[in-house]
Amino acid sequence: MHAHTCQGERGFTLIEIMVTVFIIAIAVGLILPSIGWVKKTQVTEKDLRELAARVALARDEAALQGRNFGVRFYPDGYGFFDLDPDTGAWLTLSDDDLLTTQQFSDDILPALVIEERDIELEPPSKRDDDDDQLLDAFGNVIETATDVPHIVILASGEVTPFQLSLEKLGDDQFAMLESDFLGQLELVLSRE
Repeated sequence: MHAHTCQGERGFTLIEIMVTVFIIAIAVGLILPSIGWVKKTQVTEKDLRELAARVALARDEAALQGRNFGVRFYPDGYGFFDLDPDTGAWLTLSDDDLLTTQQFSDDILPALVIEERDIELEPPSKRDDDDDQLLDAFGNVIETATDVPHIVILASGEVTPFQLSLEKLGDDQFAMLESDFLGQLELVLSRE
């Protein structure tokens, strides 16, 4: 018996394998940063999509129930309020699962613009124990808001026009939510 070799068969050389690995490494190096950017962008986008859904819900609830709602923004989140028609006081919404205080994701820097003015966002004010308590018809204490809302959502469907942008600290990540007078919301995912 003698060995028989086919002339058409041959293996890969070390150089060919190294070139292939080098090309794959370059491709992975180009793809991974862009995938990471997409994942990071989803953080600010997710926060704004949740806010947009809650504002739309508040607008719908205001129209259905004939109530006026408000939203106040803070350095780390936002809260919803209800206007008491009897007293004219803004009440903190605490009994609603969706229209309640929300926190932004970690390391998010919000910026609010209303009527072309930059609004400085401050932490929630602390309540004094000496503040007069507001009671409902049954004598239960209602928590009045210590701050007034930045935007108002009227029962007529009108909304204070605003722009809220979120930026991830230490990152180029940016997203913005805009609302017009009719409460139409638009999500902008890049700076223009």
